[in-house]
Amino acid sequence: MRKSEVLGKEISSLAGMLNVIDTYEEISALRMRRVKRRVLSTRTFQKGLNDTFKRVTYAYERYIESVRKEKDAGFNKNGRTVYILLSSNTGLYGNIVRETYGLFDVDYSSNPRNTDIVIVGRVGRDMFENDHKGDKYSYFEFSDTGVVDIELKEILKIILEYTNIIVYHGMFKSVLSQVPQKTYVTGQAKELKESYEEHGEIHYLFEPSIEEVTLHFENEILALIFEQITYEMALSKFSSRMVNLYSSSENIRDRLVITRHKYRKHIHKVANSKQINLLSSMSLWK
Repeated sequence: MRKSEVLGKEISSLAGMLNVIDTYEEISALRMRRVKRRVLSTRTFQKGLNDTFKRVTYAYERYIESVRKEKDAGFNKNGRTVYILLSSNTGLYGNIVRETYGLFDVDYSSNPRNTDIVIVGRVGRDMFENDHKGDKYSYFEFSDTGVVDIELKEILKIILEYTNIIVYHGMFKSVLSQVPQKTYVTGQAKELKESYEEHGEIHYLFEPSIEEVTLHFENEILALIFEQITYEMALSKFSSRMVNLYSSSENIRDRLVITRHKYRKHIHKVANSKQINLLSSMSLWK
């Protein structure tokens, strides 16, 4: 095959690939903007809600101790810890999924026997199975296009039974910066107690009762907190994918410029060669 045909096919292939990547980049940008509005508008509120949840947890534990009841009379009954890894089903999300898994893996590897594992997304599942063959875990599919209520409820059915819920997910800092994050949904009563011992304990009045407030947090608030975390992960994934695709499109554009230059250079070379041959043949007739 002539060199001009090879270069022409490469230009056509690169142009087609660039169109596909630009389309995916625009889709990621649209999804990022849609999720970003929701996440950033509620992030401060959700953080305050999570802090309140920790205080309710601490207050309930103190209440159980004071009335000499069994701890399993309240919410999150099984007394165990669960690590939840939020990943993705496909690639092209940059480094955020792998970095989040790295944060999760460090904690799990140091304490594998005292925790249960929930993995969301095929990419995280494959990495876990590769590093921890034979270890048990619960797995859930979760859409990469956004948060689906049915899928969310299936996960909540499992994790709401745990005393300590720790979620590993991506966190949006800016369009160019996504960082892995470890969020304690529950289970920081010990840290709160240490803070109170150092700075002085805060007293609360619960109405109508600590039991009913705790039950409300179990049924409603915990689900809201976890839902916010899934949106945080979605935002970080979309942003990371958009940046990754933008970088790929720029590399393809650079390659396209170089290939087109080679093509034009080759065409000129062929034209010059034909001109030289024509002049040579004319000189032979003189």
